[in-house]
Amino acid sequence: MIPLCQTPRSACAACCGIYNVEDNSRTALQALLADRTVRFARVPRFPEAIETFGRQEFERLFHAAPPPIPDFHHCPYIGFIDETHPRPGCLLHPQAPANGGMDWRDLCHYGGFACRTYFCPSHESMSQRMYDLLQTAIDDWYDYGMMISRRHLIAFLEDRLFSETRNAPMATSDRIGVVRKAAALVVDWPYRNDPVRDRIHYFFNDAKAQPIASVETLTAWMSSPGYDAHWIDRFREIGSTFATVDQITDAIDRWRALTATP
Repeated sequence: MIPLCQTPRSACAACCGIYNVEDNSRTALQALLADRTVRFARVPRFPEAIETFGRQEFERLFHAAPPPIPDFHHCPYIGFIDETHPRPGCLLHPQAPANGGMDWRDLCHYGGFACRTYFCPSHESMSQRMYDLLQTAIDDWYDYGMMISRRHLIAFLEDRLFSETRNAPMATSDRIGVVRKAAALVVDWPYRNDPVRDRIHYFFNDAKAQPIASVETLTAWMSSPGYDAHWIDRFREIGSTFATVDQITDAIDRWRALTATP
């Protein structure tokens, strides 16, 4: 299993609900985590104070409305754990600043055991070559976290980027460019009903399969030339909703165009 949460170049806290907030744009989330990190640094390291901070932080964020995905907990202990380079992580982790090696994760919503043992499905499906490529291409924490858990989309990119049917192998620099464009497309995917809620990837086992289109639209698409059922999982991962077959076709063309052979 390849570790994806904390890497030499970036980090992901998607399973901690990092994007499940009212404004999950890069600018807003960067400001939220930076401010939270500074405030938590002033919290005395004993259980009552830590739990009070978490409760107040959660109430401060969601006093007016629940998280965009109510069943997906946003952990109030996500912050930046690297002082020199923005890197999201657990402020309760024993290696986090000011914890002195103490593990406070038992105080969080899911508990320490879940935090220590749960890994998103990408950990099992990620190949070494895609891991190496993603690490080279993406050192921005926001883009990395948005991209890394989309395993079906990453599998599509791997198949296209490392295809042996090309007339000439794709250069590494070209692959890096494709991954960066793919990450940007995931962040600002145009086929979302709700640009905030649908940007969040809920990838747990109890996730409900969200339809990407009406039955009529799906039926018409399924009878069209070149129909590929794999796109349903890929589009569901990035929060897509289509009104017409033409929109589905355009969406597929956008992804295929990224990896088109020069």
